[in-house]
Amino acid sequence: GASGLLMQPTENDLAHPRLRPHLDRYMRGRGIDADRKSRLFRLAWELTGDAFGQRQHLYEYVHRGDLARNRINLYKRYDQSSVRERLERLIDEPAPPAAPQEVSP
Repeated sequence: GASGLLMQPTENDLAHPRLRPHLDRYMRGRGIDADRKSRLFRLAWELTGDAFGQRQHLYEYVHRGDLARNRINLYKRYDQSSVRERLERLIDEPAPPAAPQEVSP
């Protein structure tokens, strides 16, 4: 969207009789008219650039909790029984005898 997010006409601009022909000519997109493009870009701005979008991002960033603690909690909650079982079997079973090595003279 580049600068299009910042430079969209308002509904009043789109309704202005002298301004509208210029908007139709210069603000339209490929396969989208000036009205729809303007509304689409204003919605994108609401979600990414305005105070609401920024507050939402900041809230999620700050209030999701301590990242290190969340990782530790996730690790602790993960079912490790199958891995532990395999490790216990590996430790309990004797290692197979090593193959005799040839000694060179």
